[in-house]
Amino acid sequence: MSKSTPQSPMGERIIQRMEELGLNAKQLSLSAGLNETYVRDLLKAEIPNPRLNHLKALAEKLGVTVEWLDTGEQSAEIVRIWDRIPDRNAKLRARAYLENLAKDKDRA
Repeated sequence: MSKSTPQSPMGERIIQRMEELGLNAKQLSLSAGLNETYVRDLLKAEIPNPRLNHLKALAEKLGVTVEWLDTGEQSAEIVRIWDRIPDRNAKLRARAYLENLAKDKDRA
């Protein structure tokens, strides 16, 4: 979806998620409450030190953690996201989905 060429591993991860979600840079920027060119500028490395609150907004819209944007790794922040799922059935479906992902990863 994005025609941007990332200048960093973070940019590559942002583009990966935008493509998975069918978003372009402008859509992501606006949905995160940022200036419409923010993501484009971030991907072009025109924003060398993005603010944490901006990264948090992007991460939330992309369905990832700030840590994943930065390093590609997930951590205990996943637990906080998990705790926000109010419905027990939704948690069971999410757990089954994650278990299937882990099995697929082990097979690869």
